[in-house]
Amino acid sequence: MKSFVRIAAGMALALTAMLANAQTQTPDTGWYIGGSIGQSQLKFDDGSLQVAGATSQSISKDESDTAWKIFAGYRFGKYVAIEGGWTDRLLASPAPRWVLLAGTVLAASARALIPATFVFVIALLLGAGWPGIGGLLVAYFMVAAMAAVAACWGSALALRFKSQSAAPLMQAGTMALVLTTTAYAPLALLQPWMKSVAEVNPVTEVIEAARQGFVGSVTLANTWPGVVALLGLLTVLGAWALREMRRTAA
Repeated sequence: MKSFVRIAAGMALALTAMLANAQTQTPDTGWYIGGSIGQSQLKFDDGSLQVAGATSQSISKDESDTAWKIFAGYRFGKYVAIEGGWTDRLLASPAPRWVLLAGTVLAASARALIPATFVFVIALLLGAGWPGIGGLLVAYFMVAAMAAVAACWGSALALRFKSQSAAPLMQAGTMALVLTTTAYAPLALLQPWMKSVAEVNPVTEVIEAARQGFVGSVTLANTWPGVVALLGLLTVLGAWALREMRRTAA
């Protein structure tokens, strides 16, 4: 088998702009900026490929993609500096786009369990009832799946706008979904307009499913609506995020 990865371009754009004070400007201190861009190509053009003793005929693969990076920082001395930047490295990966998106979503789901555990422990210390193993597992599942929904939403917006200015919209959208549910007050105590919104908000079903072990018993009737709501949100927002990722890479 002949396979090779060819670096078609590897240009380093070393743009240094030392913006230190005019009286004390030295080569070892000051501001700097920079960037880089490159392209990789992966190509398989074998007539046959031996896999576990079997021969596959007419295998061909030819893909290329471009990655870029921008950064800026301040150098305090010869060995100490603070730097920040953005690297568009994922889109240069040969992995399928859905794998890249799944990695981001799963990481968000795992991280969400950390604050959820902290809140759960504090609640128990303050006198909250034990939800049982079933109730705890359902609550953790709802938390992780809702974090995946938020990750899909945020990824889609980031890829659409390609700007940090989209960050408030990410937070506003997620908060709007949660605040217009029964998260902070029972349905019967909500204002009429808020009650109408909460009744059609799919996240309300997620909230009710997550809390059922803390306020009563865990039942299938109280669980499946939340699961269906999460599957619907993940399908819609996941498809949107994947579409934006493919559009960006095109």
